[in-house]
Amino acid sequence: MKLTLHRKHPTETGIPGDLFIDDVRECHTLENKAKAIPCGTFDIELEYSPRFGRLLPELKGIPGRTECKFHTANWPHQLEGCIAVGRVSSTDYVGESKKALDALVQKLIVARNRKEAITVEITEPTIVEV
Repeated sequence: MKLTLHRKHPTETGIPGDLFIDDVRECHTLENKAKAIPCGTFDIELEYSPRFGRLLPELKGIPGRTECKFHTANWPHQLEGCIAVGRVSSTDYVGESKKALDALVQKLIVARNRKEAITVEITEPTIVEV
C-alpha cells in the first residue's frame, strides 16, 4: 500500500496537506512547520503508542528521527514532529481528527494483515505557474 502526502504551501506555523492511499484522497494533514519531517519515502509500521493508548502508524527510517507518527491533533503547536490527520481543514487547523485516524488505521490494518508493505512518500508543494 502506498500513501502519498502532498504538502501544500506552508503558513507561518504549519504545513497543510492531503494524504492519498493508492492515489485516492484519504484525508487532510497538518504538520508543525518548525518540526516537519523531511521529504522522502519512508516505511510505515503500526505500533502501539502508550501515550495515545492505541495503534498508530509510525514512519520508519527518517534520518536522525524516531517516534514520528500519524495521530490526532488540531493545531500545529500540538505536534512535536508528527503528522495530524483530519476530515476537515482550514488554515493551520484539521478537524474530525479521530474519525480520520480511525479510518486510516483500519485500512492500514487490512494491508498489514495481507502482508503488504506500507510506505509513505512526502512531497514538497507543487508550484503552479500562471
